[in-house]
Amino acid sequence: MRLITKKYVKKLEENVKVREQRRMEESRVETVYIIRPNHLNAAGRLFGGMLVQWIDEVAGIVAMRHTRENCITASIDNLKFIRGAYLGEHVVIIGRVTYVGNTSMEVRVDTYVEDKQGMRRPINRAYLTMVALDENDHEIMELLKDRHAIVLLNKSDLSPVTTVEDIRKHLDKKMISISAKEQTGMDDLEETIKEMFFSGEVTFNDEVYITNIRHKTSLQEALRSLHLVLQSIADDMPEDFYSIDLMNAYEELGNIIGESVEDDLVNEIFSKFCMGK
Repeated sequence: MRLITKKYVKKLEENVKVREQRRMEESRVETVYIIRPNHLNAAGRLFGGMLVQWIDEVAGIVAMRHTRENCITASIDNLKFIRGAYLGEHVVIIGRVTYVGNTSMEVRVDTYVEDKQGMRRPINRAYLTMVALDENDHEIMELLKDRHAIVLLNKSDLSPVTTVEDIRKHLDKKMISISAKEQTGMDDLEETIKEMFFSGEVTFNDEVYITNIRHKTSLQEALRSLHLVLQSIADDMPEDFYSIDLMNAYEELGNIIGESVEDDLVNEIFSKFCMGK
């Protein structure tokens, strides 16, 4: 039996690390399409939108191979059409990783027309920026699957990182692009909420929801202070002891509604009411 030493374990770990490293060339993807009548535009050439779809699909496979995660297209840059393609021609699309960052990668996709002799002529080159969906994205989408929800894509005035089409691949919910800065998409959001309400998808209730972690922390602190007040009263402690905790509860609640408790108000309360009550 071989004696497993620290040096041997370290060597094994190094070998595993080397195997897990992925070279850019290992993520290369090559696909072939045959141009059919439904792929043509009115001019009899390959419809540009169809080609962009094929390019996006290839780039997505390249990114998924490299990251081993689901990826979405953040942007398509330098989409250059060199020449057209026609009915019956074979379209070869090759995608490869050209740059990898911490949160995104660049994929170059080259498109060729291949003749019967195997000669290839370039017709398009595009660069796509791909972004991997992280655990938080998947967790949120999983939580929303069985709920009535509207997905808002904010900051639509900026270059989008995620599009409606990208999210719809993973989540079948109503989606609206909005810009709080430009005040766009607000009417669509209002109409969608109305439709969901009148169709019975959502109902009204008088429950209060806390959606801000700062508000939650303040409420917890106020509750803790009030418990201390009750405990001090039960222990027959002097009023000075629990007046401090009571003041702390007032201040925490004031942080939520945006109003601070002034000293004059505190003095007024303590002058007219018995703390024991």
